[in-house]
Amino acid sequence: MATAVSTNTNSTEIFVLWSKPIPPNIKSSPAIFFEHIAALINHVCHHITKINKLVLVVSGDALKKLINDRIHDFPQIEIIYAYYDNNYDLEEGKGVYQTKCPKIRFIHERNVETQLVETIMVGHAINRLRPIECEVINSVASSIEQRIGAKRSNTNSCHSPEPKLLSIMPTYDYSIKNIEQISSTYVVSTINDQHRIRLGQIQAMIYSLLNRLNTVINDQQQIHNSIRHIHTLLQTLAHNYCSLQASYETSAALAQGLNMNYDFICQELWSIQRNFDDALHTSHCGRYIWKINNVEEKIVDAESERQTSIYSPPFYTSPTGYKMCLRLYLNGDSDTRNTHISLFLVIMRSDYDAILHWPFSYEVSFCLIDQSTLNNNNQRNITVAFWPDIRSTCFHRPVNNMNDGYGKKEFLSLVEFEQNKNLYVRDNTMFIEANINFLSERPVLSSISHAGESPNDEKHIDTISEDFMNAIDAESERQTSIYSPPFYTSPTGYKMCLRLYLNGDSDTRNTHISLFLVIMRSDYDAILRWPFSYEVSFCLIDQSTLNNNNQRNITVSFWPDIRSTCFHRPVNNMNVGYGKKEFLSLVEFEQNKNVYVRDNTMFIEANINFLSERPVLSSISHAGESPNDEKHIDTISEDFMNAS
Repeated sequence: MATAVSTNTNSTEIFVLWSKPIPPNIKSSPAIFFEHIAALINHVCHHITKINKLVLVVSGDALKKLINDRIHDFPQIEIIYAYYDNNYDLEEGKGVYQTKCPKIRFIHERNVETQLVETIMVGHAINRLRPIECEVINSVASSIEQRIGAKRSNTNSCHSPEPKLLSIMPTYDYSIKNIEQISSTYVVSTINDQHRIRLGQIQAMIYSLLNRLNTVINDQQQIHNSIRHIHTLLQTLAHNYCSLQASYETSAALAQGLNMNYDFICQELWSIQRNFDDALHTSHCGRYIWKINNVEEKIVDAESERQTSIYSPPFYTSPTGYKMCLRLYLNGDSDTRNTHISLFLVIMRSDYDAILHWPFSYEVSFCLIDQSTLNNNNQRNITVAFWPDIRSTCFHRPVNNMNDGYGKKEFLSLVEFEQNKNLYVRDNTMFIEANINFLSERPVLSSISHAGESPNDEKHIDTISEDFMNAIDAESERQTSIYSPPFYTSPTGYKMCLRLYLNGDSDTRNTHISLFLVIMRSDYDAILRWPFSYEVSFCLIDQSTLNNNNQRNITVSFWPDIRSTCFHRPVNNMNVGYGKKEFLSLVEFEQNKNVYVRDNTMFIEANINFLSERPVLSSISHAGESPNDEKHIDTISEDFMNAS
C-alpha cells in the first residue's frame, strides 16, 4: 500500500514500487511507495484525474503487468523507470519492452537512489508553484556531497572569511539581507544548491532533447521501414512484370502457332471441299448440268465489262476421265459482243491425263434448259453441238492448268434471249447442260459441218485461282503394301479398294508384284447381294502407246470364290483381300518400267463385270487367292476405312 499521498495536482508526482527496505535518503522524499504492483496500478487508476504529471519507478519483473494493464497509455505518465538487479535482465528487458513503450527508461537497481535524488527530487524542488524548503535542499546537498567533493574542498578558497553584504535575495517566503545572518554551513549549501538547480535544469533539457531524439529516431525507423516496404513492393512489381512479360511472350507464340494451325486447317478444309466438289461434279455418263445463280447481276457485270466471262465449277466425264469446265460470255465474246451469248468448253489438266486418249475427239453439245415446261414435251431448249477440231491445241493434252476454250460464239442471240428470258431464267437462275457423246462414231474431218470455234478474248483465262486448278497429291505410307482410295461400283453399290504389294506378298516376295481386291463395309451393304460374285479384272496400263492399238497392258481377271469370307458382307471395316499374288513378274516389270511408269506414276485399272454370266464353280479356271501377309490389315487408318 502507499506510504504517502500527494494532493497537489500541479506538481510532478512520483510513484515507486519497492518491496525491499526503503533507504533513509529516499524515504523522506515526496515520492509515494508501493510494495505490490496491483496496489500501484489501482492507485493510479483512482487518482489519475487529479494528477498533472506522473513518474513511475517499478521493478523489471513487474513491468509486464504494467504494460498489459495499459497504464502507460495515460498521458499524465511522462516517464517509467524500470530497474533490474543485474545487467543481463536489464538488456533482455530492453529488447522486449523498448519498442512497446517509448516512455520506459532502463536503469540498474543500485542507481535508483541516485536517480531519484539527483533528477526527480531536483525537478520536484524547483517547481515554481511551491516554496523551496531548506530541509529539502539540505537533504539534496548531503546526498550528493560525495560526488561534488572537489567543489567542497575548494569552498574556503572561493569565499573570503570577511563577511560580505548581499543584495536582497528573494527566498520565496523570506529575505536575507546580510550574509552574517546565515551560517557558513548554510552558505555553502546555498551555493551548492544553485549548482544542483542548474544541474537539474540541464538534465531536464537533456531529457527533453532525448525525448525529441527518440521521436526523430522513431520517425527515421518508420521512414526506413517505409523505404524497405516500397523496395519490397518494387521488387514484387518487377517480378510480376517479368512474369507478365513471359506470359505475354508465351501467349504471342501460342497465338502464332494457332494462326499457323488455322491456316493449315483452312487449306485442308479447302482441299476437302474441292475433293467433295470434284466428286459432286463427276459425271458417270458424260453429262453435266451447270446451275448459274444471280444471272441478272452477272449480265450487268458482262455489259459493263467488269467481268466479261464466268467459269463453271470443274467436272469430270467419269471418275478417271477428262477434266473440263464451261466458259460463258453473257454479253458475247469479241465480234459477237452485244449481239449473242457465247459458250465454250475448256479442257483442264488432271491426274488421269496420262491414261486418256489425246487429242480429245468426242462430240460436244450445249443445252440452255427451258424451265417453264419441265414436265411435258413442249420444252423450247436451246441446243447446239459440235465436233472438236483435233488439229487445235484446245483438245490436246493440257500443258498448263487449262487449254484455250472451244465452242459456240453465237450460242444464242441476245434479242431472242431477252424475248424469252422468262423461259430460261427463273428465280434469277438458269441451267446449262453439257453432254459428251462417247458413243457416236466420229466422221471424217471434211464432213464435219458443225465445228466450233475458239474465243478471241482470252485475257481472263489465267486469272482463275492456281489452287483451284491444281490437283491434290496423295501421300502413301512406307510399308510392304499400299491401299488405293476407296471407290464404289455405283453410287449405292459395293465399296472396295485395291491392295498392292510392289515387292510381292509372302511366298512371292522379291519375285512378283501382288494385287488384291478388298471388299469394305459401307452404308448400302444391307441392300446388296451377298456374297459378292462378279468377275473382277486388273489392268496395269501401258502409258507409252495410249493413242494406238499396240498397247502392252497387263490384264488378269478372276471370279470370286463365294465360299470365302473375303466376299461375304463385311463385319469389320474391311474383309481380307483376294486377288493375284503373281500379278506381274518383277523381272518383266523392271524390263518394261518405262512403259508402265511415266513421271514416277503408274495406273492400275479395276473392272467389275456385272454383265457376264457366272460359270459353275467347278469350271472356274482363273480363280484368285488371298494374301498370306495380312499383318498390316488393321494398321490402315480408321478414317481411310470408314465410309464418308
